[in-house]
Amino acid sequence: MTPAPKPYRPSNGTEGDSFHARWCQHCERERAYRESGYDDGDLACPIVTRAMALKITNPDYPREWISDDTGPRCTAFTTDPLNPTRCDQTADMFAPASEVRT
Repeated sequence: MTPAPKPYRPSNGTEGDSFHARWCQHCERERAYRESGYDDGDLACPIVTRAMALKITNPDYPREWISDDTGPRCTAFTTDPLNPTRCDQTADMFAPASEVRT
C-alpha cells in the first residue's frame, strides 16, 4: 500500500533552490514572473509565495506542494511550452553516434 502524500517544505535553501529549478522554473504559472526578470512580485505564482511566507502547519500553506514515494513535487505544475523540462536520460540530450568523434 502506498503511503498518503505529505505536505512538502524544503528543509533548507539548497533544497528549495533544487525544487524551484525542477518545478517552478518550467511551470507556466511562473512564466510571467520569469519574463519580468523577477521584478514584479504581483506576477509570482501564489503557491510559491505562500510556501515561502507560511509555516507548513498553517492551514493556508499550499496543498499543492507534496512529497510521496516518488519524491517532492507540485501538483499544480503545468509545463511552460516555452521552457519545457528535459530528461537527461533521453537520447536527444546526446549527439548521434554519427557525430561522435573518436
